[in-house]
Amino acid sequence: MHTQLTRFAQRPLRELLIAASRIALILFMGFTISACNDYDDTYQLTISSENGSVSVSPEADSYAAGTTVTITATADSGYIFSGWSGDSSATDTSITLVMNEDKTLEANYDVGVVIELAEATNGQYTVEPEVSSGDTVAFGTEFTITATPDDGYILDSVYKMMEVVSGWEDYVDESFSSPYTITTDADDARFKIYGGDLDKYVIGAGFVAEDTWGELQETLNVVYATPGSKSLKYDVYAPPGASDLPIIIIVHGGGWSVNNEDIMRGQARYLAESGRYVVASIDYRLLTDLDDPAPTKADMMEDVYGAIAHIQENAEVYGGDPSRLILTGDSAGGQLSANTALLAPYIGDGDYTGEIGSSYFSPSYVPSGMSVEDLKTQISDSIIAVAPSYGAFVSSDGIGEMDPAVEPMSNIPDASERVLPPYYVQVGSEDTTVGTENVQAFATALEDAGQEVTYVEYEGASHAYFDWKPAPDVQEVFNTVGKPALDDMLTYLDAIVDALDSDE
Repeated sequence: MHTQLTRFAQRPLRELLIAASRIALILFMGFTISACNDYDDTYQLTISSENGSVSVSPEADSYAAGTTVTITATADSGYIFSGWSGDSSATDTSITLVMNEDKTLEANYDVGVVIELAEATNGQYTVEPEVSSGDTVAFGTEFTITATPDDGYILDSVYKMMEVVSGWEDYVDESFSSPYTITTDADDARFKIYGGDLDKYVIGAGFVAEDTWGELQETLNVVYATPGSKSLKYDVYAPPGASDLPIIIIVHGGGWSVNNEDIMRGQARYLAESGRYVVASIDYRLLTDLDDPAPTKADMMEDVYGAIAHIQENAEVYGGDPSRLILTGDSAGGQLSANTALLAPYIGDGDYTGEIGSSYFSPSYVPSGMSVEDLKTQISDSIIAVAPSYGAFVSSDGIGEMDPAVEPMSNIPDASERVLPPYYVQVGSEDTTVGTENVQAFATALEDAGQEVTYVEYEGASHAYFDWKPAPDVQEVFNTVGKPALDDMLTYLDAIVDALDSDE
């Protein structure tokens, strides 16, 4: 019995020892595997980045568990970093990761706009918040420009400028006073009707000598109508003490798709400084201004007639005579100003069909208590001269097609049916935008119809020599070509006014 009990007791003990050995081995192996995982496991970091680049520090094909990695995103020119996606939703350009698993991230970028700071001469300007040339900023960013002229100089304007057509045309948003706040607005790309995205603004301030302009009475930013989303304005320049002077109305150019009344301020001031005229520079809806419905050249004519009506209504305030109007304009404004007398019989509430004789123009502003019919008579009787400069008078490949109802060439009446006011038509011999042939053809057609017309061609002159912008080369053209041409225009207009005065 004793022997049997001993054997019975020994068997479990041996089995327990074996089991304990197995458990110890398992525990030891588990510890070893765990320790090896902590030491040997590696993880992958996958990063994608379009419209920018990403730097990684430290760089490696894979990372041991627990490694700290710093990644930094850099946007390409014209883009701005907007944040990370994937295994991080951070918005900082530089973030730190701990590699405890495989990670995938994407650097995201939004389209931005590059800021270039124009070099200032004859003054200084500051920009807040601070920005450096070449920086890319988000659309919707506001910058306040504060300008300080040097002694002997005055502010011309503070501005943002965007190139619309390479080497030819710019869109400018400017103010004649400082400080001025500009906004990087993605909608400004609408002015680039010839293609291309908005990728750069030039911002700055321009200064001119104190004696650049004489003393004038200025009434700026007069709103005359809001037929769409855009408030239509005009500026008035008058000699001090002006009273009952003839009124020159300037219609700006810009391919019907860019610019506003500001671009004609050089011409307006120079004409007003003659002391004989009150001068108004008007704006109108542009083809690309996102008005609803989209503006047409017929709408623009309605705006021109509306501006004329508003100026006539307030002529006494400006020192002008509403019964003596002279219309002028350049390029696209040449087409519109030329049409004011040509199309005056079609001012009315009827429909616009695009065809001659069945298209009517309802002014965007009509004085309270006045019928459109009475306004038609008032405008028709008040225009004493028309002086369109290098205007788009005839449809062509370069200018584009115009409806017959708004093409000046197609609307010239024979003098036996209706006598037009005298026309003074000019162009530069090197104008490749409109072309001398276009302007010559219009002048010849007026003459053939028995209408009074004077044609002037300036040897060596190109296009847009009446423009004034915060750009030294543009101002130089105005001073050397534009001013002499305006002297000739004034001589012509003075003779007309003198003749009318002598008949009274």
